[in-house]
Amino acid sequence: MAGLAAECACKVLLHWLGAPLAPSGGLDSKRLWVHLPQVLDELLSLASGRSSVKIIAQLPYPNPFNDWSIDDRYVEDGAIGGTSLNAHRDGLEAVFAALQAAALDGEL
Repeated sequence: MAGLAAECACKVLLHWLGAPLAPSGGLDSKRLWVHLPQVLDELLSLASGRSSVKIIAQLPYPNPFNDWSIDDRYVEDGAIGGTSLNAHRDGLEAVFAALQAAALDGEL
């Protein structure tokens, strides 16, 4: 579930960085209608060159979700482990740190 939580946090940060919302509340850009790992790549791309240095500094690079799939939510308990599990958990903590940095700076 780390991937789903990180994906949601990335989408909040994308909106904070200027990605518009559709009336439905979702991101209003087909380019951003993606899951991890692509959504983190889009966030890193959009964030580069912005004044949000504290937030950018928290984002994980390289992308720790490169081996994550939205279908991972259906795998049996324990099927994902070891290096991937640790990378996903660390990636989630980094994305949450970026979200917290934005909130503490009054940006969210």
